Amino acid sequence: MQAKQNRKFYKKLLSTFLVISIIPALFIGVISSILMEKILQERLVSESAKTTDSAMMAIDLLMKKYGDTLEEFCTDELIGQVLLAGDKDKSLSQKVYEKMYATLSLLHPSGDIHIIGADSDFHLSLRDFPDIYDLKRNQNWGSFRLANSSSGAIVYPTLFTSSGQTEMIASVIMTIREGEDGIGYVAFDVPLEAVRSQVIGTNDLLPINFTLMTDNYYLLFNDIGLPAQTQFVNWTHRSRTQEKGFLIEKDGRRNMLYTFKPSTDYKFILIGGLNIDLIAGNLSIVSYLLAATALIAIGICITVSFIVSRHINLPLQKIVYAMQLMESGDFDQRAEIIDNDEFGYLASQFNGMCRKIKELFQKDHEKQELLRIAEMKNLHSQINPHFLYNTLDSIKWLAKMNHEQEIYTMVKNLGFMLKNSMHLSREFVTIKESLNTLEAYIGIQQIRFADKFVVDTEIEEAIMDHRIPTLILQPLVENAMIHGLEPKPGKGTLMIRGFVKQGRLIFQIQDDGIGMEETELAALIASLNDRDGTEHIGLKNVNQRIKLYYGDAYGVSVESMPCRGSSFTLTLPFLEE
Repeated sequence: MQAKQNRKFYKKLLSTFLVISIIPALFIGVISSILMEKILQERLVSESAKTTDSAMMAIDLLMKKYGDTLEEFCTDELIGQVLLAGDKDKSLSQKVYEKMYATLSLLHPSGDIHIIGADSDFHLSLRDFPDIYDLKRNQNWGSFRLANSSSGAIVYPTLFTSSGQTEMIASVIMTIREGEDGIGYVAFDVPLEAVRSQVIGTNDLLPINFTLMTDNYYLLFNDIGLPAQTQFVNWTHRSRTQEKGFLIEKDGRRNMLYTFKPSTDYKFILIGGLNIDLIAGNLSIVSYLLAATALIAIGICITVSFIVSRHINLPLQKIVYAMQLMESGDFDQRAEIIDNDEFGYLASQFNGMCRKIKELFQKDHEKQELLRIAEMKNLHSQINPHFLYNTLDSIKWLAKMNHEQEIYTMVKNLGFMLKNSMHLSREFVTIKESLNTLEAYIGIQQIRFADKFVVDTEIEEAIMDHRIPTLILQPLVENAMIHGLEPKPGKGTLMIRGFVKQGRLIFQIQDDGIGMEETELAALIASLNDRDGTEHIGLKNVNQRIKLYYGDAYGVSVESMPCRGSSFTLTLPFLEE
């Protein structure tokens, strides 16, 4: 039976180790593979978006540079003069050509600059004059229409090829005005090569290609190879490109990540295309490595589980065997300490426990004998108060028979108090019982201090059966008599009130005695919470007992004025019986 139980525990222990080792290994392997793919995708989206944003920002900066350069170029008076003079002043035209060459050197050298007269008969170009600037055909639409409605340079996306086979993707154009009348136009052609060079510098980290198109989906360049029809993108999700975002779409056998970013200032939309398979293709190799690592980890876990389970179970079997022997009554049995580890410590503590239990059994017999003797002495001690009470009762009746009324009254009250003292083991008494004891005490004091004070009592009848801690009123009354009324010249008054207010039980003991000075009152209040002091023991005892029973919100408070008397207020919770 013993071996079977230990074997059962061994199987549970081994199963536990296998579960907590193999399942996490499998879980980590699967989750790692899923998370790796998700993290890789999120990282690719994030980096692609950053690259696309940077490329779009570079294009915006390039267009701004062209626009600023154009506006600065048009501020030169030579431009207005040559537009007004036309072909009449060759020297003026030569100066303008020189300025055009100098300006083009600040931009891309494959671009072009055109000055076009409003009468459409005059124009100057550095290379050739494209048909898109033919005012007779295009004056009321396209770049001319936008330039006429603007006071500065505008960027108009357009795709054309110059006679020198240079691809241009935008025209930056501005209307030249004399007063309110337009006298001509200045246009800068932005070559495709200038835009592409800006974009290429932003995609060093990822093999990403770009497609640039207008906000009407007119392709300006298409390095991604998006399908097109009549020069417009035939893409199901193209409307989403109006806002920054991304899309993963299967293009043939490729999984493509498209990130798109519209220009904030110009009518361009830039789309970045990344073949995810080029990067994520290596993920399968990592997955195989993770699977192999997980299998190796599982094999190691199984081997370690067998070794650790056996190592743990062996010392535990020895301890259990020793415990069973002790359970049968053999307290001399000791467990074998194998290693200096936790099980060794457990065996050592078990051996110590066996020794102590044996000692306790031996001492228990001695304590039982001492307890029997103590009970006999306790019963014997109860005879003395009863004997004293019976003796006082005899003195009481002897004084009454000899007409000694004062002695009779004092002995009667003292006997009443002594009789109640036999029941002080009760922690709580009713207010009525407490007042009966208090009346006996006051009766004794009134004989001692003949005609020294009168006592008035106002206790609500509804609280008479309410229970309060025993002996909490008598110390307050005693303090008022001895320290307040006894030193007072003439007769004094002691008022005892009891009532309920706002859920609290209030007792007030007021006297019109000598009162206290401020320093004396402060010292008394401080001593109430001083556990080590030797002054005002009765008041301190009452205050500390109340706080122990009910908490710091309750207790004794004191008010006093010299020659005006003192007031002691005892506050307790009014607890429903």
